[in-house]
Amino acid sequence: MVPEGSRRLSVGIWDPDGPLVRVLADEQVPIAGIRTFRWDSRDGRGQILAHPAHVCRVTIDDRSESRFLMVRYCLAQG
Repeated sequence: MVPEGSRRLSVGIWDPDGPLVRVLADEQVPIAGIRTFRWDSRDGRGQILAHPAHVCRVTIDDRSESRFLMVRYCLAQG
């Protein structure tokens, strides 16, 4: 949840080894409240990432929280 009066919100996807692979949000004076961001398992150039493990980091002002993600790929048959 983004608190009222927040000055900046950023949401990024990182490789477990450390490099940033995608920025989902980088907002000055973000909208307060519960926010939802979707990620399509692609990097910033639109390429699907081969490794299923990633870290999502949310930063609001000077506070950050990270979560480990495992991506499941489903291949369409047809």
